[in-house]
Amino acid sequence: MYFTTHPVLGFIPWVREYLSFTFIYLWSFFSNPLTQEGFCLPALFSLLIFLKYTKKTSWTTWKMLLMVEAVCILAGWVSLRWGNTGLHTFDLGFILFPIIAYLRPSIPIALFYALDFIIGLSGDVWGDLWTFHFHQGWYFGIGGAGFHDGLFLVPLETLAACIVLRYGLAFLSRYMSRPFLDEYRDTKK
Repeated sequence: MYFTTHPVLGFIPWVREYLSFTFIYLWSFFSNPLTQEGFCLPALFSLLIFLKYTKKTSWTTWKMLLMVEAVCILAGWVSLRWGNTGLHTFDLGFILFPIIAYLRPSIPIALFYALDFIIGLSGDVWGDLWTFHFHQGWYFGIGGAGFHDGLFLVPLETLAACIVLRYGLAFLSRYMSRPFLDEYRDTKK
């Protein structure tokens, strides 16, 4: 009774009620199988990749990757649009990361998966916040399509493009006995 009549602490029951509803929403968000497939699984992979390669990558490489990441995130935010099938963003990382993977063979290829997941996650979060105007439960759309969600598929497609460009072009250039950008690649070492 003291908390509800006190002029300063009278908001505590409201905060307790708000937090209980938020916990229920979060519990139902994380217990949804589509969310576990579309958000939790790629987030876990990305976290493990970041933990593994954080110390193994040089600071100058991290600066370059973070600048490219910031440009890609801004491009994703600018290109947000809602359509019949959900949120659509332009993932610039799908174009830039394979090029960086080919020109910088010292960067671990798995790192591009984690960086592209961050691009998709930021666009997804910003799009949901923009649409639902910060109401409770705005995060239910993040990773909600399961294995068909962009948070799951686009980092895998970027990883496949990085593998094809890094190893496929080198194989083709040796197979065809013609160097393909090898002069440029060798001068950057």
